[in-house]
Amino acid sequence: MTQGDLPAKRNELRSNVHGKIQSVPYDEFKKTFFPDLPKPSYKLPQRVSSKDAAFLKRKNAPAGLKPPFSSIQACASERKMCTQLTSALNKAKLCDGFTFVSTAFKSDPTDEGKLGADMGLYPDNALAGLRVSNRSGSPIKGRMDWSSVEIVIECKRTAAEGDPFDEAYDDDEANALERHAALGQILLYAKLVLSRQQRTHQYMILFIGLDARIVRIDRSGLVATERFPYVDDPRLEEFLRHYAAMPRSARGHDTTAVRLEPGSEEMERMKAAADEDGVAEYVRKQFKDTLNEAHPWWKLTVTDESSEGTTKPRQRHFLVAKPHFEAAGVVGRTTRGYIGLEWEDDKGAEEGGSSTKKTGTTPRKNTLVFLKDAWRVDSVAIDKEGATLQVLHKEKVRFVPTLLCHGDVPDQNTSVTVDLWEENYPEEKPLKLHQHYRLVVEEVGKPLDKMKSGADLLTAVYCALLAHSKAYEKGIIHRDISAGNILLYENSRGHLVGLLSDWELSKKLSDQTETGRQPDRTGTWQFLSVHALDNPARTITVQDELESFFHVILYHAVRLLPHNIPTCMVPQFLHDYFDDYTRFPHMAHARCGPTKRSAMTAGRLNTLQTNTLQFFWTDESKQVIAAYHPLNKLITTLLSWFKAYYSLPRLSNKLPAPKAGSGIVPGSSGILAKLFEEEEKEEEDKLNSGAPANPSQPKVEKQEDVETQAKKLETQAKKLETHRAMLTVMKKTLKEQWPPVPDAVKDEKPPFGWKPAADLVPTGSKRTSQLAGNDASGRACKKSKA
Repeated sequence: MTQGDLPAKRNELRSNVHGKIQSVPYDEFKKTFFPDLPKPSYKLPQRVSSKDAAFLKRKNAPAGLKPPFSSIQACASERKMCTQLTSALNKAKLCDGFTFVSTAFKSDPTDEGKLGADMGLYPDNALAGLRVSNRSGSPIKGRMDWSSVEIVIECKRTAAEGDPFDEAYDDDEANALERHAALGQILLYAKLVLSRQQRTHQYMILFIGLDARIVRIDRSGLVATERFPYVDDPRLEEFLRHYAAMPRSARGHDTTAVRLEPGSEEMERMKAAADEDGVAEYVRKQFKDTLNEAHPWWKLTVTDESSEGTTKPRQRHFLVAKPHFEAAGVVGRTTRGYIGLEWEDDKGAEEGGSSTKKTGTTPRKNTLVFLKDAWRVDSVAIDKEGATLQVLHKEKVRFVPTLLCHGDVPDQNTSVTVDLWEENYPEEKPLKLHQHYRLVVEEVGKPLDKMKSGADLLTAVYCALLAHSKAYEKGIIHRDISAGNILLYENSRGHLVGLLSDWELSKKLSDQTETGRQPDRTGTWQFLSVHALDNPARTITVQDELESFFHVILYHAVRLLPHNIPTCMVPQFLHDYFDDYTRFPHMAHARCGPTKRSAMTAGRLNTLQTNTLQFFWTDESKQVIAAYHPLNKLITTLLSWFKAYYSLPRLSNKLPAPKAGSGIVPGSSGILAKLFEEEEKEEEDKLNSGAPANPSQPKVEKQEDVETQAKKLETQAKKLETHRAMLTVMKKTLKEQWPPVPDAVKDEKPPFGWKPAADLVPTGSKRTSQLAGNDASGRACKKSKA
C-alpha cells in the first residue's frame, strides 16, 4: 500500500465498518469490557481542581497528589499536543512495564504507506526496535513499529478537525469530510496492527483537544466511549492503570500464537524447508516470498477437531511467516492465508491425547501446507469449513482441498460486542457473532492471475465447476464463487488443474430458505450475479453461481489475454464491469452497475468504444495473427443463456391481452374511420391501375407473440438450471485448438485499480449491504436504546 493508495484504502475501511459503530458512556464501556477485573492495588489520587493543581505544582507537591494531565494546555498544533502528552504520561508512570513513545516523526520502515501514529504505548522490551536513544528524554521519541505497539494513540487539535464520531447521528459516525478522513485514518492504523500482530481485539486512544475517547475494535464492530475531559478527570488515568495490569489475552493478544525470535530453531527450520525438494517449485517460491524477516514469524496452534475418538482435541503447531494472502477490512472474517510447516514440540505428540481414528490426514514429512486463519460467522445454520471439506472428501468430490486439521480457537469470539449492541438496540441485529477459527489443508495453490495461457484459465475454472457440480449433487452449494477462491494447482502427476477453495460460506441445500440467511451478506462484489447484487437478501441459486464462474473467466481474460480493448482503457473497463454500482436516493442498498447488467440482459459485451469484445490469437512474440480465440465462442454462447434467463421474468410480467369487446376501437367510427376508408380506397385504385403502392409504407412483419418468445427463451435459460450444459460447452471449448504457446500478456490491471475522478467505492473492496435499519442515504439508523 503506497501513499497514493491511502485515500482509497480509507474509503474502503470506512465502508467496512459502516453501521457497526456504537458510542457509549465511559462507565458502560468499563462495565462491558472490564467486568471481572479485581480492584487495583493502587489508590487513585485525590482529585483536585486545575487551579489547585497549579498551586501544588508550584509548591512541589508529591506527584501522586497532582493529576497527571494538570499541565496540559490547549495547543495550536498536533505536534505540540503530542509532545505535551507523551511527557505527561511517562512522568505519571501510569503503566508499569510500558512506555509512551512519540512516533509522529518516523514511520515504520516496513510499511510502504509510510504511516506513523502520533504516539503509542509500547512494552519496555520493544523500545530497542524503535531506536529510542534517550529513554529518559522528554518526550521520548522513536520510530513507529506496528508489530509491537500496544495502544495506538492519535492527537487531533479540535473535534471539528478530527473527531471521527458524532452522537448527533444515528450511526454515531461524523458527517464532515475531514472527520470522515479521521475515521479512515484510525482504521488504517487498526488494520496495520491486525496485519502485523495476532490480535483478538485492540484498543486505541484519541486525544481531541482537551477531551479524549477510548476505542475498542474487534471483528464484529467498533465501540467508542463518548468524549470526556481528561485534564481534571480520573477516567483516562483509571483506564491506563487497568490496562497495564491486565493479562495479555485481555489486552487483545492471541495467546495461541507465539512470536518467533530471530535465530531460533523454528526460524532456521523454516529457512531450510524453503530449499528442500519434495514440493513444487512454485510452492517453494511462494513460501520463500513470505520469509521476510522485517515481518513477525509465528508458531500458531490449531486445536484439531477433525479427529474422532479422542478424549481431548489434539494440539498441532504450524510455523508461518508473512501472510501469503490477507483480506481487506478490520471487521468481518478478516481472513489471512499462510504457507506453513508443521512443527512438533517434544511434547507435541502427547498434547491433547492420541487419536484412535482420524478423518483428516497427516502431512508428509517436511511438506509445506496452507493454513487459513479467519473469524468465521458463528451460527448454527453454518457448518465449519473443515466439516464441509470432510463431507466432500468422504463423497469423493475432486478438485477441492484435502483437510489436514481444523478447529475453533478456544475462548476467542466477539460475543461481548454483539451483546452490547443487542442490549442497547434490541430491535436491530446488524452485527454478526464471529469466532476465531483455523484450518489447514494439504494443497498450496497459486492465484489465477499467475496463469500462463487462456487454456490454463479455462482448465482451472472447468475443474472448479466440476467440483461445484459434484458438491451440488451431494446437497452442498458453495455460495462464494470468486477469483480468489479458484486456484491453479499442480497435482502429484505434475498436471496443472484447478482447485475450488474457501467453502466457508457454503450451505446445505436442505437448509436453504426463501430469503438470505445472514443479516448482511458479505460477498466479493465483483463476481456476484446481477440478481444477487440487486437483492442482498436473495438466496443464492445455481444460476447465480454459474454466472459468477462466467465473471471469473471474463475478469482474468480481460486482464491477461490479448483482445481489442486498448491497454489504456482496460482499467476503466474493469472498474465499470466489476466494481461499479448504481444507487438511488430511495434505495437503502447499492445495486448492480450498468455495464454488468447490460451484458447479462442484452447478451453482448461491448468495449468502451462500443465494439464487441473479442480475444485474439497471438504468436510467440505476442503479435496478433488471427482474429480468433476459443474463448470468443464460449463467451457468446454463455451470454445468450444469461440473456434468456434475465429476459424470462420480464416476459412473464407482461399482462395478458384484454377480452374482445371490453375496450374501445377509436378507428372503427367517426372521422378516423372515414379517413382510413379513403386511404385504403386510394391504395386499391393505384394497385388496379398498375401504379406502385405508397413506397413509404414499410412492410409489417408478423411478430412472435409473448408465449412463443417465452418458449424459446425457456429452452436457453434451462441450460443454467444444472451444471451439465456449461460443463459440456467448456469441455468442447477445451477440445478446440488453442494458441500453441503461452498467450498470457502482462497484467493490464493497475496495482491499485482505476482511479476515477469521482469518489467511487474502490477497486478490490468487499461490499456489505445492510438489510435493515438504513435511511435513504444508506446510513444505518439505530433506534432508541432499550
